[in-house]
Amino acid sequence: MKTSTPALTPPLVDEPVPLSWKRATAYATLVIYSPFVIMAFCTLLFVDCYHCKQTAFILLPCGPGLFPLEFLRSLLSFQSPGDLYWFATAFLFTLGEIFLLASLLRRGGWFLRAGMATAFIIFSIIAYCTLSMIRA
Repeated sequence: MKTSTPALTPPLVDEPVPLSWKRATAYATLVIYSPFVIMAFCTLLFVDCYHCKQTAFILLPCGPGLFPLEFLRSLLSFQSPGDLYWFATAFLFTLGEIFLLASLLRRGGWFLRAGMATAFIIFSIIAYCTLSMIRA
């Protein structure tokens, strides 16, 4: 009886399976908002100022887009618009960030891991800068 030896060639690696839009959007939302939720709860636990705690939770929905827009506004020397307009614009900018990251994450594979790690680091820095704006 003859036994067969396994082939020495490595198995073929399949192409990464693309994610659905729902799953990619959920991952992108989690990666973008989790540093801001952590920042808000750390503010709640470790900051004594009631106004800073309240502001951290008020800015939570538009936080990921607020700092980049504020940076561009100050860089271009534009006048500050009203709060409602500015927060609505920041929220729409945040939605754009989520769908831009979701379109990258949809590819799956290493794009998924690299995109999530990079976005988490970038938005953690933005969350820290937003907390610095609140505390200033």
